[in-house]
Amino acid sequence: MEFVRPVLPSASRAEEIGDGNLNLIFRVFGEDDLSVIVKQALPYLRIVGESWPLTLERARIEADALALQDRLAPGLVPRLFGYDPDRKAIVMEDLRSFEVWRAALNAERTYPRAAADVGRFCGQMFMRTSNLLGDPDDWKALLARSVNPELCAITEDLVFSAPYIDVPSNDVEEHLTEEAAALRRDGELLQAVAALRHQFRTRAEALIHGDLHTGSVMVSPAGTRMIDPEFAFMGPMGFDSGAVLGNLAIAFIAHRAQGHRQFATTTARDARTFWDTLAETISGLWPDDEPWRDRFMAGLLTDSAHYAGAKMIRRIVGLAHVSDITGIADADVRRQAQVAVLRGGRALVCAPEVADIGGLWKLAVGAP
Repeated sequence: MEFVRPVLPSASRAEEIGDGNLNLIFRVFGEDDLSVIVKQALPYLRIVGESWPLTLERARIEADALALQDRLAPGLVPRLFGYDPDRKAIVMEDLRSFEVWRAALNAERTYPRAAADVGRFCGQMFMRTSNLLGDPDDWKALLARSVNPELCAITEDLVFSAPYIDVPSNDVEEHLTEEAAALRRDGELLQAVAALRHQFRTRAEALIHGDLHTGSVMVSPAGTRMIDPEFAFMGPMGFDSGAVLGNLAIAFIAHRAQGHRQFATTTARDARTFWDTLAETISGLWPDDEPWRDRFMAGLLTDSAHYAGAKMIRRIVGLAHVSDITGIADADVRRQAQVAVLRGGRALVCAPEVADIGGLWKLAVGAP
């Protein structure tokens, strides 16, 4: 409690609130209903246990990422109040008046600002941490400081490897056994995913969030915040934008399967708003002396499609499923949604190129 008092002098009690996969998260209360969040790294992957050790350096990486994100995309991440290197703990703004975007989507609650804010965040971070803008030496220093091998290894395993082999970490419902086996036999898909894994390892395009999905976005009528950037590193831009689009596609498919057609349409609109705002933000920051913006955007869209597909597949047959799907009580309806997500994911991963956001969405969600 003592290390919080420079930020919250009246700190008197704490309660654990986190249910995340990696860390301990506490809300610390003071007088006059003031509070802050303390996030402390554990030396292992919480969702698995002590059998999967993890570096504590990720807490420093997250604190650095939050500070940089707040400077380059102000108002779109929680305020960072401090980092204690001995306790591996971050003290940050409490977003009590916000809710997780995924929970809002599941409950059919709309936040008109959310998709545009996420697109703006991605565009700002993509451009302002790339070597297209700024000093090359600053970019190289950021590259060196943001090396994040252990968490990148987790992503490589859970997104690009484990779903395509029969390993104990995979969580496959019995009614999807055949579909999971078919993925492991799909030569075209396996080649495409292997190429994606190589790109993830080698394309240091910008400081990406590394785990940007509807569960790491907090929303409110007044604004939007991206949280939990401990996976941040210099990587492929399309990994972040693809994760957002893939998770919105999952939400759409889940609502469509349950007959929530009107809200599914709202989710599709969010996906387009996200992409359009991202594209507009990049366009506004694009250097005048770089005449290849259209070519860049075409490549980013296709990369986003590929990564979106990989993210969709891993959420069905890998570790750490999403409540959009697991929350469907009717097993037949849930299976219908799961199969649609797998089909959409495969179509995206294997697409040679994608012409526009409409084409990406059609591949992701299939027939209306």
